[in-house]
Amino acid sequence: MLTTIGNSITFSQPDPQKGWSGRWGMAATAEASDYSGQLSAMLAAQVGGQVDLQRFNHAKLERSPTYVAPEPALVARANRSDLVVVELGDNALNGDEGAQDFGDRLARLLAEVRPANGNLVCVGTWWRKGKLDAAIRTACIREGGTFVNLAGFLDRPENRGSAAATGATDAGVLSHPGDAGMRAIAAAIFQAVGARLPAKR
Repeated sequence: MLTTIGNSITFSQPDPQKGWSGRWGMAATAEASDYSGQLSAMLAAQVGGQVDLQRFNHAKLERSPTYVAPEPALVARANRSDLVVVELGDNALNGDEGAQDFGDRLARLLAEVRPANGNLVCVGTWWRKGKLDAAIRTACIREGGTFVNLAGFLDRPENRGSAAATGATDAGVLSHPGDAGMRAIAAAIFQAVGARLPAKR
């Protein structure tokens, strides 16, 4: 069971004003092409069967000055998961200047959603925010998780969203990872924890 929790990179509702019509990770061309979908496919190939995947947007934790508890259903599912991926921080209140406060809020979330018998992964920021990455890493290690750094991923133009591929025209949408960027994120997560997960016999 795979549970991913994050901001719009993980899951975004349609936003017609921005030309975004998906119900998955923003700027990917399809549900199967965002990092959750591509990671799920990698895991399925390893275990030799379907992977139960669900995405959750919990971006309100980034924007709130106080802790925002996740829904009980999210917590219950995460606790039963084989792998929980938390991708939060890019939109943190006050940016790098608020890194310590965000790290404290994130640590509380991780303590609630970490799987009882699985693996926890925390993904660094897509938009290269060094102090936030350091705070995310600290919180993640404190809660027994593995930190995956995305430094340098945004620098490669092919990793960003494409207007031709998505139909979106908004610069904010297109600065999100496109299919190649999503694949890079999924591969980095898989490389970090794949060996700890069951393999097909």
